[in-house]
Amino acid sequence: MEPPFGDVMKLGMKLLAAPLLTAVIVLLSGQINAVLMSKEASKGQASSKAGLEDFKTITLAQQQLAQAHTSVYRAVSIIGSMDELKVKTLRSDLAKQLQGIKRAVGAMTPSDADAGLRAAVTDLNKQIDKYAGQADSSIEIAAGDPVTGIASMQAADATFTAVAKNMA
Repeated sequence: MEPPFGDVMKLGMKLLAAPLLTAVIVLLSGQINAVLMSKEASKGQASSKAGLEDFKTITLAQQQLAQAHTSVYRAVSIIGSMDELKVKTLRSDLAKQLQGIKRAVGAMTPSDADAGLRAAVTDLNKQIDKYAGQADSSIEIAAGDPVTGIASMQAADATFTAVAKNMA
């Protein structure tokens, strides 16, 4: 005697329920995983963008510093042909350029940055200030004696090298 058709259907549904429930759970967990991975990828992309912007900022600051250093050497070497107003303007422009570099480097440090990064930026700013003083002093010395002014650039060169190294 065959079992009634209704009992076979009940048994079939019971046998299909477990694999069907497993498939639904697998699909849901896959969707949850995809959403979480998408969020993490977005965070990673934002972090990479921020890192790229920081790299661009540092690169621009390095270029500005190199241009300032070159202009100081140029000025010290031709200072005899410059009038007093040009020398004052040069010194003022140099100070403004170096302050701009300090602002750009300082703007890269977020408020929640670790102590090591803050210390590095503070040290870099001190070195830029030291370089500003040395370069300005060399220009002042060169106004009196160009040969001595060029010789006094040795200390500024050493500080420039240290600043460039720290920026890297």
